[in-house]
Amino acid sequence: MNLPDTSCRAALLTPPGEGGIGVIVLDGRGAVPLAQAMFRARRPAELGATPGRLHYGHLLADGEVLDEVLVCVVPGEGGGQRVEINCHGGIVAVERVLAELRRRGAQVLHGDDLPDASLDAVQREAAIAIPRARSRLAVRMLLEQYRGGLSRELRAIVMLEAADAAARIDRLLACSRLGLALCSPPRLVIAGSTNTGKSSLFNALIGQARAIVTEVPGTTRDFLTDVVAIGDVPFELVDTAGLRETDHLVEIEGIRCSREQISRADVVLLLMEAGRPPTRDELRLHAELEASGVPLVAVLNKIDLLPAGTPPAGADARISALTGAGLPDLEARIVEAAVGALRYDGGPMAFTRRQVDLLGRARAAVAAGGDCRPIIDAIIEA
Repeated sequence: MNLPDTSCRAALLTPPGEGGIGVIVLDGRGAVPLAQAMFRARRPAELGATPGRLHYGHLLADGEVLDEVLVCVVPGEGGGQRVEINCHGGIVAVERVLAELRRRGAQVLHGDDLPDASLDAVQREAAIAIPRARSRLAVRMLLEQYRGGLSRELRAIVMLEAADAAARIDRLLACSRLGLALCSPPRLVIAGSTNTGKSSLFNALIGQARAIVTEVPGTTRDFLTDVVAIGDVPFELVDTAGLRETDHLVEIEGIRCSREQISRADVVLLLMEAGRPPTRDELRLHAELEASGVPLVAVLNKIDLLPAGTPPAGADARISALTGAGLPDLEARIVEAAVGALRYDGGPMAFTRRQVDLLGRARAAVAAGGDCRPIIDAIIEA
């Protein structure tokens, strides 16, 4: 549609109130000056000086904080600059920001009126995923793909000779494990015997007391879930009932649920108590998990109760869920178990199962001496 010539236009890219992040796009000659006037960075920064850089701070209206935000300036249409404001996704925060932008002279548009509305399939998938992003790293990665990072890489691949195309596809497939994890949080299940501190660890990882913590074995008889960012990778964290022999019907059902949650895990934290030998159930579960191939992190808890100078016992991590000792090392091991040594420093990344499956087919086509262009086109133009 034809838009009036205004100095700045603002539109909400993401559906209001449907996720943790709301992305507002400013476009036009006055976009950067308007954002700069409202934005107070945590560290002094000139917006647009480094295109693509994320700036953390707050948006203000007459000295009042509207929201905590991430702001990024990227190249816009016609050689101009576009501002992307990532605020909290709740309807109240988004409406307050849009109202202030309107008060300052911006023309607030509906999503269908966005100046940059013609998106390819990959960009649309990124736009859908952004409001559901559960970590800043996920937002950063998805914004890069929304701006066309993966699409440009795919269009470049089809212009290459077979060997170079194969190498570039291999790189995308290798890092897709992280891309998928950022958008579909891996299921991280805390398992172990009763009274080893599973609920205490659950509370420590999410940073608040949701699980009931007592010294009575069998307190947790169901399972709790929450989403938590560990090392900026989101995880669906699951606290399960303790595994032990019992005749209590409710507890038996809780243990059955625990087994089911463990069978669906992407990573399992097997929590044991420091200062005592593993129980028969713990040894059995450890062997079962190793045989299944599910990534396993064996954790000794309650190290704060050990006598000083106690030598370290065999485990992947030694912690105190009560005091927090050892938690940073445990978190690093969790991320390593989920995504290996992969890190995101910008650039193209596949982030949906559809993209990854088609990339695998494209790689097979190249290996067979065929043409990968139709498959690559299907990723971009689906």
